[in-house]
Amino acid sequence: MDRIAELLAKLADLNTEEVDELRGLINTEFERLGAEPNTAAKAEEASTLADAYEALNGEIGRRDEEQAEIDARIEAQLARLRPAVDDTVETEGDDPDADEDEAEKPAEEPKVDETPKAKEPEPVAASAAKRAAVQRPAIGRLARQANRPAAQEAAVGAAKHTVTDRNGNQLSSRKDVAVALAKTIEGTRNVRDGQFPAVSISTEFPKDRQLGQLGDSAADGNEARIQSAFAAGSSLVAAGGLCAPIPYVYDIEVIGTDARPIRDALSTFQADRGGVSIRQAIRFDDLAAGVGTWTLANDAAVGVGDPADDPVKPIVEAECPAFEDYFVEATTARIRFSNVTNRFDPEMADANVTALRQVHARIAENKLLTKLYAGATTLTSGRVLGATRDILAALDHSVAYFRNRHRLADNEVLWMTLPRWVRDLIRTDVLRGAQDNLDAFSLADSLIDQFFTNRNVRVTFHLDGRSTAQSSATNVPAIAAQQYASAPTTGAATVPSFPGQVEWTLCRPSDVLFLDGGQLDLGVVRDSGLNAQNRYELFFETFEGLAFRGVEILRVVSSVEPTGLRAGTTDTSALTD
Repeated sequence: MDRIAELLAKLADLNTEEVDELRGLINTEFERLGAEPNTAAKAEEASTLADAYEALNGEIGRRDEEQAEIDARIEAQLARLRPAVDDTVETEGDDPDADEDEAEKPAEEPKVDETPKAKEPEPVAASAAKRAAVQRPAIGRLARQANRPAAQEAAVGAAKHTVTDRNGNQLSSRKDVAVALAKTIEGTRNVRDGQFPAVSISTEFPKDRQLGQLGDSAADGNEARIQSAFAAGSSLVAAGGLCAPIPYVYDIEVIGTDARPIRDALSTFQADRGGVSIRQAIRFDDLAAGVGTWTLANDAAVGVGDPADDPVKPIVEAECPAFEDYFVEATTARIRFSNVTNRFDPEMADANVTALRQVHARIAENKLLTKLYAGATTLTSGRVLGATRDILAALDHSVAYFRNRHRLADNEVLWMTLPRWVRDLIRTDVLRGAQDNLDAFSLADSLIDQFFTNRNVRVTFHLDGRSTAQSSATNVPAIAAQQYASAPTTGAATVPSFPGQVEWTLCRPSDVLFLDGGQLDLGVVRDSGLNAQNRYELFFETFEGLAFRGVEILRVVSSVEPTGLRAGTTDTSALTD
């Protein structure tokens, strides 16, 4: 399967042998699966193979259609070029360039044969002026166009045409084109639905005929190039205002990052079977019935009277913990581009792909958070003082409970998740409560982090959070959105406030595993439908999941307000905790 995935990743660039190899691997894997018992893993693998098979057939069909189009275009161009090539070169099998070099020399006026006969191709030398006027890129003379007289080049601004085969080798005659086509057909005859490019024709303009280079904001040279193309005395004159066009900056700024703090904070394990089945942890206090006391009196009472009345040591029946299944799921990303736009505006394509990766990161991170919350016990903490004191007090309560409830050592690190904006919430709260303490005006992130590390709690500040207010469900309170609204603020509006609640979690870091199913990145995707619209797509997806192997995760919803209040500024006598 690894080799299949490797070949699929570069599907559009596979050669004939690799296409055959991929088809054979898919068939082999299907035969292997047929002999195995039906399981969930088999169903996932069969689905993957079916997707690979469809992708392969789609690529082969695309190549077939593209090759048919290329064949038709080449045949049409060759039909146009035949009158411009000396037929005697092809029929006699000599080097076509040798005769054509002679044909470029000045020729005498052709003699007129009065005898009626079939129309013969016009001699190359006699049609030189006609060819210069039409600027047709005849293949037989492409290699020599660079030697065209300078006066003729200046008059028409001719481009240098280059004909190459699929390997980049330059072709200089119709015979070379025919050989390239023959080799391509021979190399692809074993591919049922394949298509491969055989010949490409590209046009390269000289430097003095190129305007507006992509990424070149200094357009000063464009005016000089335009002026040099005109005769002396004929110039372009700008009237009024600026005398030159302002430059364009083609770079597009993309604000943000595709960082994944939650994913990166978890212990990662490869899920090459699409998931894992984990035996659930055993709570030690569930076995309390198996622990008792045996006194000397108990020992002396054994065998004295009725055996049924003899004291016995308590015992608990050991039960096999159940398996819990955890699966990965794909977070997909797909974007479509115009071939024309991408060819002439690569900055736009790059900016869009960068932004797509950012939104993919946000959605994938929120999926992990949702899975984390789903397996947690939800608790709440109320607002008493300022946000800093309320959050840390709620954390102290939770840590005390967690360590005592599960009999953890003091040196065992716990893991906490918080939204990134909580740092700013704490900083604002400390600022409002500072009594001209200048240190509080520049509270560093490292000091805020130390509030947690000093409690032996490792905190991960994530960049996201669920974007809509959570509705009230059984044992789950309604809370404010943990992510600021995506819509921009409006003019004259007040500065956005901090959310009124903070959603955070606490558990042992080893209790939650990140299941990494890998990333499928097919790169450029093309098919006949996209080709018909002159479009292509970029596609990638990540396969991710979470597995829980501990006994408890706490999800705490803390009501907070950055008021700066502390015990010295408000009455705390009513506190009962």
